[in-house]
Amino acid sequence: MIMVRRSWVCQWDAPRAVEPEAAIRRGGTVLLPFSSAICARTAEPVISLTFDDGPGPGTSSLLDVLTVRNVRATFFVLSAAARRYPHVVQRAAAEGHEIALHGPDHSRTTTWPLRSERSRLRRAKEELEDVAGRSVHWYRPTYGALRPTLARHARALGMDTVIWSMWASDWDERHPKLAAGRAFHTRHPGGVVLLHDHVGDRPPGHRPAEFAAEMTAQLVDPLLAAGWSLVPVGELLDAHPQVRCAWFTMGRRS
Repeated sequence: MIMVRRSWVCQWDAPRAVEPEAAIRRGGTVLLPFSSAICARTAEPVISLTFDDGPGPGTSSLLDVLTVRNVRATFFVLSAAARRYPHVVQRAAAEGHEIALHGPDHSRTTTWPLRSERSRLRRAKEELEDVAGRSVHWYRPTYGALRPTLARHARALGMDTVIWSMWASDWDERHPKLAAGRAFHTRHPGGVVLLHDHVGDRPPGHRPAEFAAEMTAQLVDPLLAAGWSLVPVGELLDAHPQVRCAWFTMGRRS
């Protein structure tokens, strides 16, 4: 079991960002059932691209970018958005991308009444599986905000929780090249990078629909040129030992 302080996980974009192994401390196995994967322990140049909050207006263009480069990713999908864009979810699944759950909508999970956590998560999983036509095995809570009870419910529903160890801070960035450069700077073997094909808590028009496609092209091309492999989260974490963390948010803020 490995515990990671949240402040480290959220600061990979700091100057001279430390490797994940430098920010960990050991914890007891009692927390293992409530823990989340954040990356894989490996020396191989392999990374998982993960996209949150979609699908949205720009997801199809993003899929075009990935298809041309023969890259597969993991999409952490909101079930309400999946109902609006079922053809996009189905296309992603058909093209070999991994479909995972991000929740029913983009509300902060720590605001959910405890008594309804499991039922909300179960309904969202069932709705997404109905759209995607396949089982869902991975869950990332919105904002990364996770209570121990929610982690337990996700596991009982057949899902493991995944957070991240790299990010582009693309939800606030209006320049695709800057977001891509930030993510490229934080690369490390076994990394899981947080990206967005939509931004669930921003108003329509927050950024151009093509943003995710442009950013991804500018991130993927130098990674591939440098010899990095890009695989879905499930494939990464099945192939290598997992770095896991006790990642809990008890209040309303993540």
